[in-house]
Amino acid sequence: MNFLKMGRLYFEKKNSIFKNEEKRIVEKVLRKQTDIEDYIIDLEKDAILIYIAHLKKSEFGFDFEHFKKIQSYIPKLRIVKENENYQMQRFCNLLNHYGWITMETSFDLKKLCETYFPHIDKESLLEFWIEGEKGW
Repeated sequence: MNFLKMGRLYFEKKNSIFKNEEKRIVEKVLRKQTDIEDYIIDLEKDAILIYIAHLKKSEFGFDFEHFKKIQSYIPKLRIVKENENYQMQRFCNLLNHYGWITMETSFDLKKLCETYFPHIDKESLLEFWIEGEKGW
């Protein structure tokens, strides 16, 4: 089921292990703690992916129909649920760590979101390294 809400597009999978309350926490913290205009929350079977729009509507001079055709979204964060714990992950492009890396694991979804969402589209997100490892 897809639906449009407040200018943001959400995709849901019926067999997701995430409850509606968990999705609401992610959405509420994302709106409250960021100034991001356009994003996608993608609810998968065992993960929530957050995509950020490549272009900002407020900085775009063409008509809206053209804007929608060229807009793209970049995956920035992923929340994975295992048992009763959540893992906040970011994508790493380094060859020896290429793919999604876990920055932190916690049973508190809201706390994880409040910690990482303010950094979602900023260079400061790179300061969070792999859980349990020393810095680069």
